[in-house]
Amino acid sequence: MKRFVSFTLLALLSANHIVAQDWAKYQPRSLKQITTELAEASLKNPDVIITDSKGGSIVLSRDTFPSQVAVVYGGSVRKVSDQKKQVIAAWLKAVGKPADYLDLFESEYLFTEDAKEYWLPVQKQVASYFEKELRKSDKVNLYAVWLGARKDSKNVEHVFLVNEFEKQ
Repeated sequence: MKRFVSFTLLALLSANHIVAQDWAKYQPRSLKQITTELAEASLKNPDVIITDSKGGSIVLSRDTFPSQVAVVYGGSVRKVSDQKKQVIAAWLKAVGKPADYLDLFESEYLFTEDAKEYWLPVQKQVASYFEKELRKSDKVNLYAVWLGARKDSKNVEHVFLVNEFEKQ
């Protein structure tokens, strides 16, 4: 059952509330498909690129590939890294949204897909239901978007945001 949350990235792009038809925009995909196929074109020809003095860059895309992804909940949580926060903040600025929306993404949670681990930032409102509804190893459908990536000479770190979930 999808819960009403006061903020979603779709809401950022449209209204200040979510309506049922917005969830239909989230297409069934895998995180691997997004990172290896869909995001590839955006990484090669980004809509926005921000470079830093250390040789790294933030790559942003207009296409966030709203997706329903089937994953396994890992049961672990940590603070969102400063690097991911920089990507989120840059994306918010690029789409003209208030910087305080960044405060909605304080924690990231561990999920696995085909034995690969992903740490994904989750909205506070949504994460508040994890403890009540999820246990480690539960299968979950996430409603997530891809914002872009942080790149350096060795690595690409893809940044997703989770807007909703359904336990399978």
